[in-house]
Amino acid sequence: MQCGSSSRWERIVLGKADGRLADSLGGQKLTKREAEVYRLVSQGWSNKAVAGQLGVREGTVKFHLHIIYRKLRVSNRTGLILSAIADR
Repeated sequence: MQCGSSSRWERIVLGKADGRLADSLGGQKLTKREAEVYRLVSQGWSNKAVAGQLGVREGTVKFHLHIIYRKLRVSNRTGLILSAIADR
């Protein structure tokens, strides 16, 4: 699945994530790149696969994930997915 396409699941998950951010961080939302990383990770892609898809280094993906975790107040990938599912 390409990053540019948007499934119903992605719209729900990203919408909920943005809503959580708006509530907890005074309107701050995921950047476009963070949303791309979030979308791919939520689909089960590895950091290496996300890096290849986005044309960045794996370390860059890890950095984006760190920021996403902080914004969503989760500590890892599992927490990220569970948070998204809980907010549906």
